[in-house]
Amino acid sequence: MNQAMEAFRKAYTNDPTNISAAKNLADIMAQLGELESAARLYHQVFRSHPEDEDTLIFAGKLAYHLHEEETARQLFTQVLERNPENAIARENLEYLAQHPRTETPVQPTDAITAFVQEVADQMGTSPVAETSKAPTAAPEPAASPNVHQGCPACGSMATARARYIADIVTCVDCGLTYLRTVPDQSTLKVTYDMYADEFSHMRLPENEDEAKSSPLRREYFLNEIQQFVKTPGNMLDVGCGWGAFLMAARERGFKPQGIEVTPRAAAFARQTLGIPVDTKPLEEQEYPEKTFTLVTMNHVLEHLPNTSETLKTVYRILEPNGVFAGIVPNIASFCSEMEGERWSWLDPNFHYVHFTPETLRRVLEEAGFVVEKLYTAKGDYDTERLKFCLLQKYGELSAEESEQKIRELEEAGKGEEIRFIARKPEQPRSAKTQQTGKGKQSRKGRQKQGKKEPATPAVATAQKKRSGRKQFSIIIPVYNQVEYTRVCLQKIYENTAPDIRFEVIVVDNASTDDTPRFLEEAQNTYPNLKVIRSETNLKYAGGCNLGARHARGTYLVFLNNDTEPQPGWLENALRTFKEEKDAGILGAKLLYPDRTIQHCGIEFQNSKINNNFIWPFHRYRHAREDNPLVNQREDVHAVTGACLFIPRKLFHQVQGFDERYGMYFEDSDLCFKVRESGKRIVYEPEIVVIHHEGKSTENLEEIHALNEKAAKIFYQKWENVLVDIALDVLMEKQDGKFYYFSEFFYPGKVTPENMNFLAKLLYRLGDFYAYTGGIGDVLLFLSTFYDREKNPTIVCAPNSVGAARALFNNFERLQKVYFLPFPPDGLWHLALRGIWSKLPNCKGMGVTPAGGYEEEWNSTVNIFERYGVTAHPQWVANLPKEKVVNYQVVLQPKGSIRGMVGSKRNIIRPREWLKLQKFLIENGITPVVIGTPDEGDYYPLLEGVINRRSY
Repeated sequence: MNQAMEAFRKAYTNDPTNISAAKNLADIMAQLGELESAARLYHQVFRSHPEDEDTLIFAGKLAYHLHEEETARQLFTQVLERNPENAIARENLEYLAQHPRTETPVQPTDAITAFVQEVADQMGTSPVAETSKAPTAAPEPAASPNVHQGCPACGSMATARARYIADIVTCVDCGLTYLRTVPDQSTLKVTYDMYADEFSHMRLPENEDEAKSSPLRREYFLNEIQQFVKTPGNMLDVGCGWGAFLMAARERGFKPQGIEVTPRAAAFARQTLGIPVDTKPLEEQEYPEKTFTLVTMNHVLEHLPNTSETLKTVYRILEPNGVFAGIVPNIASFCSEMEGERWSWLDPNFHYVHFTPETLRRVLEEAGFVVEKLYTAKGDYDTERLKFCLLQKYGELSAEESEQKIRELEEAGKGEEIRFIARKPEQPRSAKTQQTGKGKQSRKGRQKQGKKEPATPAVATAQKKRSGRKQFSIIIPVYNQVEYTRVCLQKIYENTAPDIRFEVIVVDNASTDDTPRFLEEAQNTYPNLKVIRSETNLKYAGGCNLGARHARGTYLVFLNNDTEPQPGWLENALRTFKEEKDAGILGAKLLYPDRTIQHCGIEFQNSKINNNFIWPFHRYRHAREDNPLVNQREDVHAVTGACLFIPRKLFHQVQGFDERYGMYFEDSDLCFKVRESGKRIVYEPEIVVIHHEGKSTENLEEIHALNEKAAKIFYQKWENVLVDIALDVLMEKQDGKFYYFSEFFYPGKVTPENMNFLAKLLYRLGDFYAYTGGIGDVLLFLSTFYDREKNPTIVCAPNSVGAARALFNNFERLQKVYFLPFPPDGLWHLALRGIWSKLPNCKGMGVTPAGGYEEEWNSTVNIFERYGVTAHPQWVANLPKEKVVNYQVVLQPKGSIRGMVGSKRNIIRPREWLKLQKFLIENGITPVVIGTPDEGDYYPLLEGVINRRSY
């Protein structure tokens, strides 16, 4: 067991994203009685994979032994609700019913209690109570990661989605990618307390020899740094771990100090290495100015949420001509591009800012540094992942070819990490340069400039009688909020050119404030103002339709009363309609009062809101109004009804707003109807309107209820159109005949609505064969149809996309292969198989069961009769790889962590592995072993076995 434990520890240390190794290691620890270490490890797994069934079961077991039987029962029940086939959860529930109170309670430690409590809190089960009068009070549960921040570099709130593994976004103003929703300080403390545990890549060395030979000393980087440091002096290493880098620097004459927030690591550096290391984070330190000759951060800057403040601090404490050097992961790397959501450095538990060479150089220069050297390298962590990505992209390469390709990637800025050396100049850069960087204004300056009010025509001119046929009918439904209505009318008449002929129709939806009296007076002030009073609140759609029935203008303008149209708005709309002959609806650039973007068109994007595949979002929200992305006329899915232009005849032709919605989604519905009529939906950035969003309805509960009701109507009505949009949105990329759907494809829950939606989406793909599973499943799958089909299409949810693609590359007649991500839980797995089995265009599923695996896959099943497997398919002879020996059995002992939907029942246990090899050899059969080389530690090979492991 110790050998297996070390193997799993090594596997997890080399790849912290390998949750299979983490869970196997934790299970062995638990069997050895090391419950606290096991709890810490499962705690890390839970933070990155809160849906993992094994983790919930382990937490349930701990809760039971903490005498929290109800919490345990609810956790086991939740696992079964997600995956009714999980036998372990069912067995634990049955045991709990027979043994309602454990006779072997565990000693409640901080780590165990904190883990169980966090799982219970997040899963909505009963919280862990005081447990058996623990000798030390359990800490408060870690706060959920709910600190929402702007760009760590420039402060902008304008973002575009970068990755879906967490709330990872890219600032549209400066280009920096970051985790927008970061853990609060209490959560960070708990997280970093575990960072130097025995299963971490930062684990403490066991002796002095191991410390001196540690790769964390990074001698190669010290060699580079010393080229730019004239004389070794005071040095600060931020995030120094247990002090490896500082130890190497001390041997070169530096006077080292460190900062390390992980207590165990800091204590090791102080007590064992004799290096002063403080556990307070950098922002809480009080170092005097110009203290250090050298400040370093090796794989640390990405851990610090506030890049701008961090760099200011480093600049302040450095001597003039002092050096700031470090290493960060490169989100523009080759592996990042290949692995997408699976790129290990995305780790949202620890990595909050993601740099490219360009964005890192920019933030350093804007902080005042002179960048002496900045380049990318393959890195010193887990180079096997890089080799695997190279294999996926370029096929088999010789060692020389592989090194050449890696050099090319590094030179192109696509190495796995970025190394930088920057200098604090002798004389600070000029104030102008520091403020603007490369000719850019600071955000503060932009905002101040943006708030300048444009010149407006004289009120007398604005109120001049506008005669002739009306070009525009401006319809404003109102309910209370009289002050906003007052300003809105004022801005309409002030900011519309005298030669534009318009009327204003205000529909009062039974206001109860001073609105009726004000509107009566306003009719004496503003020409061409009509007021329609409704005795009941018709909501937005009803009010707009009522106003439209009284309108006479060529174009209708639907406008919220909490808006302020800016100069030229109607003139620009008129010009756009003349230039875009097939435009059916125009949408405006809506700005918040601080003049950042509130709306520049609506796009349906990948989202799990209300358990839908896609959801409508306002594009580039909070971007600067002068950002090029928001200043181009273009077609969009929809525009908001806060300011919407449409020809009057077209509005009536499509029967106006659908009043079933009341409020919300009626604008998107109108856009969809107009597009269905053959017209386009166009965003026009020259139509500018200030929008005090949400003032027309301030009751949040009412907003939520109305939105939920409207969404249900909309998604049912436009399901077929939304399926087409989803097919485009969810298809992340195409590479030859291979098509990849988004890693975050499935909504949170299985519902009849989204099952029907998925069925329609898959129906759009035409005839196909489907399967889910590993390579063994693929071979049996292909044996059911490939010999007779000319150009088949495959839709699959494989255990490993890379492995499946490598195999499919050998089958030239495959026309298309669509890769769905592996289902997130047992319910989705079952739902997907059920949908395939009922689709008329799914021509076969190989040996994939339509129902439960337990029912179909048993010792009596005949795969040739039940599934139509061909015993000797013709395509086998055409495969480029022949049999290794005449009598062989190919074995992959580790199997797939996703096999049998996560139950691990297809993995050969290490203790049975040697017996199996011996049995085969003694019977004249040669085992040919496949898998990855890192499995060799815990799946060793006997003499006579052929080793074909590779990455």
